[in-house]
Amino acid sequence: MNNIRTIFRKELKDVLRDRRTVYAMVLAPVLIYPLIITVMTQVMRMQSEKAQEKVLNLGIVGQTLPPEFAGVLEGFGKNELVLNLSPDSAQWIDLIGDSLDAVLAFPPNMAGQLSQMGQSAITVYYRATEEDASGRVEGLLAAAQQVWVNQRLQALQLDPASIEPVVIHRVDLSSSREKIGQTLGAMVPYFFMIFCFLGCMYPAIDLGAGEKERGTMETLLSSPASRLDIFLGKFGVVALGGLTSAMLALVSLAASIKFNTQSFGELPAEFSESMSSMVQPGTLLMLFLLLLPLTVFFASALMTLSISAQSFKEAQSLISPVMILVMLPTLVAFIPGMELTMASAWIPIFNVSLAARDILAGTLAVGPFVVAVVSLFLLAFLGMMVSLRYYQSERNVLPS
Repeated sequence: MNNIRTIFRKELKDVLRDRRTVYAMVLAPVLIYPLIITVMTQVMRMQSEKAQEKVLNLGIVGQTLPPEFAGVLEGFGKNELVLNLSPDSAQWIDLIGDSLDAVLAFPPNMAGQLSQMGQSAITVYYRATEEDASGRVEGLLAAAQQVWVNQRLQALQLDPASIEPVVIHRVDLSSSREKIGQTLGAMVPYFFMIFCFLGCMYPAIDLGAGEKERGTMETLLSSPASRLDIFLGKFGVVALGGLTSAMLALVSLAASIKFNTQSFGELPAEFSESMSSMVQPGTLLMLFLLLLPLTVFFASALMTLSISAQSFKEAQSLISPVMILVMLPTLVAFIPGMELTMASAWIPIFNVSLAARDILAGTLAVGPFVVAVVSLFLLAFLGMMVSLRYYQSERNVLPS
C-alpha cells in the first residue's frame, strides 16, 4: 500500500506540472458552464426583448384595408403600414424581407363578397426565412378571421357553438422541468463526458507513452514496487483527473445556475424553476453514480492505449479517433423518442446519455437506471482487468 501511495504522489506531481493537463482537468470545466449559462440567458432575454420591441412593417396592396383587420391590427403590438402598393408593379417584392416584413393584398370588393355570404381571398407575400414576421402576420389574420366568422354567424342568427359541436380542452401534464430538461438534459451529459474523457486523456498519455518516451519507465520498473502497485498508482491519478473534471463541471453548473438567479428572473418562471430543480442534491448524487464507473472505464481504456504506444504523439494518434467514437453515442440523447429501457441500459455510454437526460428532466425510471449503473461498474471492472494485463506485459511497458 505504501508503494501505491508513493507512486500516486509522484505521478500526481508530474501531471500537475503539465499546464495542458491542468487546463483540461480544472480550467475548462470550471469556465465552460458559467459561459454557457450566461450566454444562453442573455441570448434568450435579448430575443424576448427584440420580439416585443420589433415593429412589424406591413405593406398593403391598394388602398383597401378592411375595418375588421384594422381593428385587430391596433391590438397587436407595434405595427407600421405602407398603403397603396400598386398591384400592377412588382417593385415592392424586392422590399419584402428588407424594409417590409410582409405584404397583404385584400381584394377591392371584399366587403361586398362577405356581405353576400360569399368567400373572399387574401394574398400574403412573405419570405419563409423571416419566421418571426410570418408568424405574427398569421396571428393577425387568424384574429381577423375570427372577427369575420362572428359577424357572419351574427348575420345568420346562429350561435357560435353551432359550428363547433366539440370543444377540445388540452391539458399538458408535462412539467416545466420535463419540457426544458429534455432539451438541456441532452446537452449537459455531452459536456460531462467530454470533460471526463479529457480529464483522463492527458494524464494517461503522459504517465504511459510519455514516461516511456522520456526513458523513466525503466527506473520505475526497477523499484521495489510491483507491477500491480505501479498500475494502481498511475490509475489513481488518471481516474482522479477524469473525476475531478466531471465533478468540477457539476459544481460549475450548480454555481452558474445559483448565481445567475437574477438573470433567470428576467426569463419565464418555468425556466428558472426547471434549472434550479436540476441541481438538487439527489440529482447530483445520481449523476455521480453514473460518472464514477464511467471515469474508471475511460481511465482504463486510455491507459491501455497509452501504454501500447511508443511515444506521446503516437498515443495521441491512437486516442483521438476513440474520442470521436465515444462522443457519438452521446448525440443519441438529442433524438426525440429515444428512451432508457431495460435493454438500452446495458449499452455503454449510450446508457449514460439517456440516464443523465432523464435525471435532469425528472423522468428517470428506477429499474433501467439501476441496470445502467450495474452495467457501468461491470464495464469499469473489465476495463481495469484488461489495462492491468497490458501493464504486466514486458512488451508494452518497455520501449521497443
